[in-house]
Amino acid sequence: MENLPQPASTRAPKRQRTQHGRLTSKSQGDAFDQMFGGSPYFAFVINEAGRVVACNTHTHSLLGPLADDAPAAQLYAGWVLPMLQNEALPTARMRGHWRGEVELVGKDGSSHPVTQTIEWRAKAQPPSFLCLAYPLDDYDVYESRLRFKYLFEAHPQPMWVYDLETLRFMVVNAAAVVQYGYTEAEFLYMTIRDIRPQEEVERLEQNLAATPRKGADQSGAWTHVRRDGSRLKVEISSHAVTLSGRPCRLVFAHDITERLRLQAELQLRGRALEASVNAIVITRHAADGDRVEYANPAFAQLLGHAPEGVLGHQLETLLGLHAKDEQQQALHAAMLSHQEVTLLLHIRHRDGSQLWTQMHVAPVRAADDAIAHHVCVLTDMTAILDYQAQLEHQANHDALTGLPNRALLNDRMEQALTFSQRFGHSLWLVYIDLDNFKLTNDHLGHQAGDALLCVIANRLRACVNEGDTVARLGGDEFLLLLPVANQRPMTSLLQLVQEAVAAPVTLEQQVVTVTCSIGVSVYPADGAEPEQLLKHADIAMYRAKEAGRNQVQFYESAMHARIAERASIEAELRHALARNQLSLVYQPKMDVRSGAVTGMEALLRWQHPTLGAVAPARFIGVAEETGMIVAIGRWVLRMACTQAVAWQQAGLPPLRVAVNLSARQFRDQALPAEVHAALHDSGLDAQYLELELTESLMMENADEAAAAIAKLKQLGIALSIDDFGTGYSSLAYLKQFPVDYLKIDQSFTRDMLAEPKVAAIVRSVIALGHSLGFKVIAEGVETAAQLDYLRSSGCDEMQGFHFSRPLRPDAFAALLRTR
Repeated sequence: MENLPQPASTRAPKRQRTQHGRLTSKSQGDAFDQMFGGSPYFAFVINEAGRVVACNTHTHSLLGPLADDAPAAQLYAGWVLPMLQNEALPTARMRGHWRGEVELVGKDGSSHPVTQTIEWRAKAQPPSFLCLAYPLDDYDVYESRLRFKYLFEAHPQPMWVYDLETLRFMVVNAAAVVQYGYTEAEFLYMTIRDIRPQEEVERLEQNLAATPRKGADQSGAWTHVRRDGSRLKVEISSHAVTLSGRPCRLVFAHDITERLRLQAELQLRGRALEASVNAIVITRHAADGDRVEYANPAFAQLLGHAPEGVLGHQLETLLGLHAKDEQQQALHAAMLSHQEVTLLLHIRHRDGSQLWTQMHVAPVRAADDAIAHHVCVLTDMTAILDYQAQLEHQANHDALTGLPNRALLNDRMEQALTFSQRFGHSLWLVYIDLDNFKLTNDHLGHQAGDALLCVIANRLRACVNEGDTVARLGGDEFLLLLPVANQRPMTSLLQLVQEAVAAPVTLEQQVVTVTCSIGVSVYPADGAEPEQLLKHADIAMYRAKEAGRNQVQFYESAMHARIAERASIEAELRHALARNQLSLVYQPKMDVRSGAVTGMEALLRWQHPTLGAVAPARFIGVAEETGMIVAIGRWVLRMACTQAVAWQQAGLPPLRVAVNLSARQFRDQALPAEVHAALHDSGLDAQYLELELTESLMMENADEAAAAIAKLKQLGIALSIDDFGTGYSSLAYLKQFPVDYLKIDQSFTRDMLAEPKVAAIVRSVIALGHSLGFKVIAEGVETAAQLDYLRSSGCDEMQGFHFSRPLRPDAFAALLRTR
């Protein structure tokens, strides 16, 4: 039949058509109209070519309008066409009639379920099929194929029937159309191979070969391909059916894509539970306590139990919590709560060791909203809390000595002051600074210095009571916080501290002795705030150092003014060089015998815009203590060399300029390079530069001093020992120093005429210097009598007010021009 699917079986031979080829309304229309024209039911005639050759008004109005010679296929729903082609029309031809339930479709898309009778009119000219259809509502046909079609169509899972021989789809339901994306008409031209990926075609052939022709079959999971090329996983079950006289199978395709995804997700989550480093427990909620239903390997590993040994046990027992203690009660309350709860628990390992864990408890509700299970996640916090404790200790304690640091000291001072205020007790704050610790550190090395600090820390601990605090503020500074001081023998305690610090210590196979300077502030007399007491104790300690070290000084208000002045000097000195406030003056040196000028000493001066002329005694020590002397000394060296060259270029006789070196400069490894650079950049010949070193500086570490002096001497400069006689010089070392001059300290020059012993020292120094090949210079010569005595004693050179005060460069040049 035209426009209908080809029948699966061989059709009956066509009869010889008449000349006209089909029924026409002209030849048979009158009889048809008389019989069916006014009928309220569907009536139409189809010729052997599948064309409508006649139809009544009812058909034309509900299914039309119909054009002449319209294809009969357009009157039926798509699923009906195979049935017509393979069953209805062949049966009617053979038996004379066929009756069944079909679905007619109008051009407007309307649906008309009907029961239809098809009669074969072999004697008509030409032969044709008379089709009479009545609304299905008029009949009570429960077993009809159409009702099956409705049930089939409404099923939510994709379903279809395919022919076992051709594998073509016979009928598909709406769910299959939606799921696969093909239209119903497209399906009916396809086979079940068309929805398989190429890689599963061979498996399909094997499955078809093994599928029984009768009965049900479960063929498992398959991959199907939609119209758009996307894939889905389905589980196939089928049943043998006969449709239109053909052996077929009715297929149910259950989409298992989501189920497989959920299975994979559950498998992944299960693997995550098993692989988690956090201990995870699932408990069953019960009146007598939660009991473990599942525990991952991490839980057994955390507590030391065998995995199978924890099932069925109470969680509190496994955690080692004691009945009715605070933690057990907190866990019990968490298990009763309908909210998620996080706890920090101190639990017990199976071997008895203690663990810190963070436990998160999440309830799982049953269908009636009652708590059925709990998911408990335990995170081992032991290492983290131990590390936090270490960090807290490090934040509050000195890393070297283990003593409380400034942060913890401030906290304890606050507490001690609160206690003292409440009960009327006094409180002492004792500031301790080791004397000349840097010398020990530099001489023996930082490792030995650290060892010395640890020894001192332990000794200070031994001096105080349990309620006292010994803290290290940094460097070589310690502090004692002594509450309830008015009820203790504090003087004896301070004496004990001094003796403990001064006890000899063996370091690097050398016996070392250090003393300490102590400053004390007392609450409430010296302040009511921690910072105030600490500041005043610091001021008192500096006063102890100024007074000669190795002593105790209590804070007095007058000390504050001196410390304030020092702080002001330090603050202003930091900018003095950049602001061009520093300058040099030059004090001439004279030959004692001839009176000729032999050289000059460069002396530093500071002219401040508000402080005025600041005496060197006020700022040189500050510069030395703060380290600013290194930069200032470098500047002095370069300026002195530059000025000496300027005088020579002005036509004045070349003279040697002397520059004082500080202790910090002398210990600087870069000093020889800096001296060489100053000479090179200024153009001064090395023989016209003299560096002055103090006697005490050279004897701090004689071996290192000798090596440093040798390096400087290699530059070709002159060296002198300044303030000779005020310190202690070992003759064994003195003779090894390649120096050129000894300078007699002005204190000896001032007193030599009045005190015979001092005069004898002066004569001895002159003789010693000459015996070692040194020239001797006397400082501080202020009278003619002093000059005469030095001349008679054989002194080589002198400098002092008797000859000239320090002069500015232009005044010094004028002096040279007059000599």
